[in-house]
Amino acid sequence: AERISVRDSVSLGGSSRLGYPWRTISEDVVCSGNYTEWGLVVRDFRKATVSRNTIVAESTVVQMEGAQKLLLAGQRWSNNDYYVTDGRWGDCAIIAEGKSLGLTFAEWKIRTGQDSDSKFTKGTPSQLRVLLRPNAYEPGRANLAILNPAALPQVEVDLSSVLKKGQA
Repeated sequence: AERISVRDSVSLGGSSRLGYPWRTISEDVVCSGNYTEWGLVVRDFRKATVSRNTIVAESTVVQMEGAQKLLLAGQRWSNNDYYVTDGRWGDCAIIAEGKSLGLTFAEWKIRTGQDSDSKFTKGTPSQLRVLLRPNAYEPGRANLAILNPAALPQVEVDLSSVLKKGQA
């Protein structure tokens, strides 16, 4: 697989897995601006850009896998926000050559050489996020996701990028 792009998406109720589990090495992936619950797994990409994501998991928030050795040379992971709500199996993991290794976030950064400017939090996100993506093919339509951890009864949403003033 090549030219894979996962951008500005919201995934709830399941982890996000990029790459094939059958000893297949893929060329490249960009994973940017996403919000995902239950963690992120990236497997066997020669090049990977993983940035500006918010990734939440009960345990093992992020996992890098390699059927043989980890392909670290083409990896660029930065500006991610990781949240682990429990962490009893480790915060992060590496799986390579048939062996699994649970790591703290500090160990993850050292072993992978990635995420030097990313943040790691034990707990859940507390920030309100409003994600609005205008439909590129149909003016006046959009996809809207409101991530409201405080369960606010009302949330203000600016629809000016989708609707003209007075438009229903």
